[in-house]
Amino acid sequence: MKNLFLSILSWLLHHANQHGKDQHFYKIKNKILAKYGKHICYEVQFIEGKKCYSCKGTGQHQYFDQYGFTLATTICWNCTNGWYKRSCWNILSLVRFGKYEFHQPLMRVYEDPQSKCKTFNGYVERHPSRLTGFAITILFLIYEKGYLKRWWKSAGWSWKSYWWRPSSWLNNLIHIIKNGGKSIPAIRLKVWLNNILLPITPQKKQPVYDQFDEDDLPF
Repeated sequence: MKNLFLSILSWLLHHANQHGKDQHFYKIKNKILAKYGKHICYEVQFIEGKKCYSCKGTGQHQYFDQYGFTLATTICWNCTNGWYKRSCWNILSLVRFGKYEFHQPLMRVYEDPQSKCKTFNGYVERHPSRLTGFAITILFLIYEKGYLKRWWKSAGWSWKSYWWRPSSWLNNLIHIIKNGGKSIPAIRLKVWLNNILLPITPQKKQPVYDQFDEDDLPF
């Protein structure tokens, strides 16, 4: 029975992990892996930095006069020594839970650690599926106290345009309940009724003046 529970839990965590960045989920993920996961090895993730576009990576900003001569040179306010975002190396712990593997961040450094561990460039790819939303919701319900209250506050704050999709029905229903007459459908209905039911105001006839040639005027 325990093995079945762990198998289902690892399956839920695997699909929920494709959701992307969510601090609420990361807390749950860390808690589950700390209890059931098994450390395998370390890996290094390299994130390439971005040079500043304001100073073109020089770290200095120059002011010119109308003739192109330099008036003043100051330290660029938009970066650090020409780097808008510094290159970094993230030390990750590879953890196995069930038949799935997960990365756990341990530390970040800004110099090449010269590690013999496996190194990969860029961010870990996420591939959300139709099961991702279901899996992360189940984990929130089990592990996060007060999730329903947080969900109610965040749900329905906007109207989903593709209202005919089943995935949008609940959000849009909450949107209508919360906003009532100020909800998007209510506003659209009022506009439609105003355009259809209100009588069209007849336009006033403009007075018609006789046209005269300037030579025919008596003065």
